[in-house]
Amino acid sequence: MLSNFFTLLTLTLTIFIYYCTRNPKENDIIENNVVMNKVISESKNTFSSSMLQKLIFWSHGGPTFAIKDDPFGCSGAFDKVENLGYKIKNEYKPDYVVIISAHWQPTDQRSPDAYKTVYLSDTRASGDHPQENELIYDFYGFPDEMYSWKFKNKFSKPLLNRIVKLSEDTDVKIKPKVRGLDHGLWVPGKVAQLDKPAENSDDLIPVVQLSMLPEVQGLSRGSPNIRETLNLHYNLGHLINKIRNDNGLVVLSGMSVHNLRDLQSLFSGRKVAYAKKFNDYLRELIQQDKKEKINNDFTTQSLYNGLMKLGEDKTLTSLLLSAHSPGIDHFLPFVIGCGALTNDEYFKEQYCEETGSLGWGIYTSEKVPKST
Repeated sequence: MLSNFFTLLTLTLTIFIYYCTRNPKENDIIENNVVMNKVISESKNTFSSSMLQKLIFWSHGGPTFAIKDDPFGCSGAFDKVENLGYKIKNEYKPDYVVIISAHWQPTDQRSPDAYKTVYLSDTRASGDHPQENELIYDFYGFPDEMYSWKFKNKFSKPLLNRIVKLSEDTDVKIKPKVRGLDHGLWVPGKVAQLDKPAENSDDLIPVVQLSMLPEVQGLSRGSPNIRETLNLHYNLGHLINKIRNDNGLVVLSGMSVHNLRDLQSLFSGRKVAYAKKFNDYLRELIQQDKKEKINNDFTTQSLYNGLMKLGEDKTLTSLLLSAHSPGIDHFLPFVIGCGALTNDEYFKEQYCEETGSLGWGIYTSEKVPKST
């Protein structure tokens, strides 16, 4: 009898502690995601590829990626990113480039607007003149020379104001925040040579960084709600297309596979099955998405449902957490990109390779071909 009492007391205290410590806005986030799913579904039909700038996801690796033949980089991905950089400057010709890096994910989950705000890199300097953002050397244990590398970039306060205004009528707002550019931006930016002018020009294309959103806290304290975190970032696609419609090119910088806990496999040359399996899963999703859109099938939504299953199906969640460890931050830029694809766009795989526990997927938005 006494043991039953203590069991009941322990259970009651556990529930009480959970409700005192959980994210108070968890239910609000889930409800808002349902609303935003409808908004983004409508926006996919409102926008068309002809109205929008290019959308690119590239895998950025560590600082060694900036050296083409470095054994811990990926020369094939290097070549593709370098080629995309040439196209950005000389073919796509955006007014500016916004890069969303996996390395800028706010951790404050409790502020009232935590899930309603993304941040835009800014400096403390004032005035309308061109400015350069500082670099963040957010990597450890690499050769000293890498901490002196530079990435020339420029932006201006009027440009920031222009981008901020794009979120005036969106659910998630953009706010400037003093912060440098992390290696998820400037390392692949160097490979793409975005720190150099286009042909027949002396001017750099302005480059700025945009943050992601915090992860949604799950039922267990300290663990994320993977499904709602994926959904939350998928729904950023509406905001991304506001930028693209303003002739801003958006680059999503992460990794298709990113398991740091198994990084020894990269050094030893050992293949890990989950890397290819996860890349194959993404490939299947984007190919099926293309087929559905060719057939004007906008109800099946295999891409969206396939992403959400990564947080719903135990087997697929296990695959996700094998492919991305210790967190899914490097996968979220890909999810954001999928949310931005319109009904006449699909992600085309431009390059993909596995090196140990890393996956080097690179994808670009392309116009869906007409059905024959």
